[in-house]
Amino acid sequence: MLQKVHNFSQEIENGPVKTGPFLYPSLTKVHNHTCWLEIDKCRFFSNAYWLKKLVGLNRNIAVVLKSNAYGHGLLEAGSLCEASPFINYMAVFLLSDAIRLRNKGIRKPIVVLGGYDLSLVEGINHNIDLVVYDWHIAEDISTLARSLKKKVNVQIKVDTGLVRLGFLPEETIAVIDYLVQNPFISVTGMYTHFAESDAQDTSFTFEQISRMQWVCEKVKERKITIPFIHLANTAATLRFPEARGTMVRCGGALYGSYKDERFYEHAKTILPGFSLKTCLSLKSRIMMIREVSVGIPIGYARTFKTTKPMRLAIVGVGYYDGYDRRLSNTGKMVIHNHVVPIIGRVGMNMTTVDITDIPQIKKGDEVLVIGDHDGIRLKDVARQMGVIEYEVMPPLNPSLPRIII
Repeated sequence: MLQKVHNFSQEIENGPVKTGPFLYPSLTKVHNHTCWLEIDKCRFFSNAYWLKKLVGLNRNIAVVLKSNAYGHGLLEAGSLCEASPFINYMAVFLLSDAIRLRNKGIRKPIVVLGGYDLSLVEGINHNIDLVVYDWHIAEDISTLARSLKKKVNVQIKVDTGLVRLGFLPEETIAVIDYLVQNPFISVTGMYTHFAESDAQDTSFTFEQISRMQWVCEKVKERKITIPFIHLANTAATLRFPEARGTMVRCGGALYGSYKDERFYEHAKTILPGFSLKTCLSLKSRIMMIREVSVGIPIGYARTFKTTKPMRLAIVGVGYYDGYDRRLSNTGKMVIHNHVVPIIGRVGMNMTTVDITDIPQIKKGDEVLVIGDHDGIRLKDVARQMGVIEYEVMPPLNPSLPRIII
């Protein structure tokens, strides 16, 4: 297995990456769209490889696909997860998302993290792991499993301090005892979620780890085996080996995003060569070019006024597409490898940039709106907006074409 990992590493570095077949190939044509997203599969696979190498071959990786896979596209990201040899599980928030993945041919295990927007029967019939976070759900699943005479995989949510869904540690053992008595139920997983794994003060995170370890010890005393124990989100995976359990549950890391550069640098000290690369690019095209004179106000509310003759490009992307209005007069884009500033307000479907000093730019040229270039990386855009990176990606409109490249 170590040799397989080494070979895959060489493929990542030298290309092409050999993976399983894509179940949801992106064949969407984008020439009729003013903007679209590109998802780099080689970067996604590389991120999965490095995370597996960081956590160890004996641990599983679950990729979080909630909120349209952090904006990357549920079906597109799900297909990449299915193809990667280093990804073992997928986690979604809504049961309907799990069903959509199954209907597109995804066969790897999927766990629903709590949003039951469809009948539990649908989840059982599609072999979805169902999370149990209160007694009502435990009883409903137990009753359905007996009546349907079908094996049901469940995972137990433990609330160790976030004060959201889940059983308190001292309540957890009772619900596990109840569920394991049902011959049609298999308790395949148990997990918790950290409240502040990205905080400088790590004391509460270790308190949560301790509470989860206590539950695991009580389960072990009962000679009950639960294969998948997961605590660590992206930040905890990068920072705390103690939190990795038998599986880590990462969202941002697989997409090349993390909340704090320090966590990434810490992981690199543990594993030389460790690398996470952003998978997503938002692109558009120039719809029109305008020449304007001095003293002309630009856009809604006339928040920018020209101080010299300027050449402007109207780009076909706006806040309807998920490009945030807070980037008005502060954001940047890239055209022909030149960083150009946004002037005026970001509109619903269009945004204006200054191309005065780049005469070769013409109508129809491609524009890199968010992507791997200085000034427009996710961390740059997040900083310009005054938010974390995770707030940049999910709002990207689900209707935008998403192309796996």
